[in-house]
Amino acid sequence: MTRLHPQLEIASRQLDDDRRSLRARSLLAVLAALACIPLAFLLSPRPALVVGVAAGCEAVLAGCSVARRRMHLRRLALDPDAYAIDDVRRYGVSMIKPARRAALARSLLRLGADAAAPHTLLLRDRVAEFGPDLDALARELESPEFDVEPTSAVACCELLTNGVESALYNPDLPDDDLAVAIHHIRAGIRRREPTAARPASGSVERTAA
Repeated sequence: MTRLHPQLEIASRQLDDDRRSLRARSLLAVLAALACIPLAFLLSPRPALVVGVAAGCEAVLAGCSVARRRMHLRRLALDPDAYAIDDVRRYGVSMIKPARRAALARSLLRLGADAAAPHTLLLRDRVAEFGPDLDALARELESPEFDVEPTSAVACCELLTNGVESALYNPDLPDDDLAVAIHHIRAGIRRREPTAARPASGSVERTAA
């Protein structure tokens, strides 16, 4: 078994703790919801209401646990070394599936329209300036002729959704940060090598003869 870097060991344990916490909260939410039914019929609505509120709270906490775990996975998936962790590797692989790549491409292609909408959080001048680069990135993501590294897909997702650390949203970040981010993402996207055509068996036999 490959030994992880100490920081990755800590991250792996945190993911395991998050998973256990999520399972426990989900189980409590289900049990509390199921307990509402006999309480409502056998006792009075008030105890059932209390248990129902508790079930709702547990469901909300479970949802928060899901969001926190997903955010943790996404941050780790930006680091190639973190792919030694099974959960991170599975998350990274899910990000380069055709459907997910297509969704990222659609989001990139919509940036121009989204930036023109009123009350948008996008920085319109940057979307306009880097529009050709963002469109080129979208075409590569949706094309089956290109292979995409998981780290690039995750970085693209961060660019589109992280309002604090993405130069598409944060005016305190310099324009160059957006250029660097796009370059970094495209560095992990490569055109597939053409596979050599396999000769027909008949032609091989004739050549051998």
